[in-house]
Amino acid sequence: MNSTITFNLDRRVLARCTLALSALVLVIAHVLLAPRMAVAIGQQDRAGDYKVLTQVVNNSRELLIVSDAAAQVLAYYEYDISSKKLELVQRIPLDQLPVPPPEANVPQVQPQRRRP
Repeated sequence: MNSTITFNLDRRVLARCTLALSALVLVIAHVLLAPRMAVAIGQQDRAGDYKVLTQVVNNSRELLIVSDAAAQVLAYYEYDISSKKLELVQRIPLDQLPVPPPEANVPQVQPQRRRP
């Protein structure tokens, strides 16, 4: 009563097993490692005459603020995360922005050079 089981692995069976195992690993990785939502909080950049700043309004909306120094315009864009749309909210000429009052109590500090 000597029972032996022999497996005959040819190229097709080996290829099918390899592909099935690879597919199983990819499905498990996709389920376990779900991509996180990317949010841009306080990112800023400048290039030439443009400055760009991002802000988060709430969980479903973000603001993109673009300042164009050449055209003297500040533009607000709203990005809706759920609908994935970027819409222009408002364009404001820079000369119409309020100017902060000068600080009378803040002393002017002159930079000093280091002495060797």
